[in-house]
Amino acid sequence: MVTATTESASKKDAKTAGSKGKANCFQNFKIPHIDLEGGLNMYRKNMETLASMGKTSMDVYQNLAKLQMGFFQQMMADMNQSFQKSLASKNISECVAKGSEFIKDRFSKTMAHAKNISNELSSGGTQVSSIAKDHAKEQMQTLKEKLKQPK
Repeated sequence: MVTATTESASKKDAKTAGSKGKANCFQNFKIPHIDLEGGLNMYRKNMETLASMGKTSMDVYQNLAKLQMGFFQQMMADMNQSFQKSLASKNISECVAKGSEFIKDRFSKTMAHAKNISNELSSGGTQVSSIAKDHAKEQMQTLKEKLKQPK
């Protein structure tokens, strides 16, 4: 007598055997002039390159965040110092002069900071582009070698 569990177990065994047979069929399946292993290797290298580009981009963004935080902290310290100097002023003219001095100083520091940010972004973009360019060159060379007519 066949029970439901025996029947379902035999169906599972048949499915597993069928899928293993299909896998074995594809393992031995070869297309002339096509290197499946080489294609998978190229795909792996593509993924490694994308990961490297992503890591480089994240490093750049972390550097930008550090630059921004440092700039903000320095600006707050400078503002506090300027405010203290303004409070110590003897008259309004002196207070305005100190405020103007602070603004001019902050403007030049802000412009220098903007230049640092621009340089960091440019450097990061150059690094990511270089990784992509080198990878593309390598992959094109590999493809040229793979696509040569067999002897």
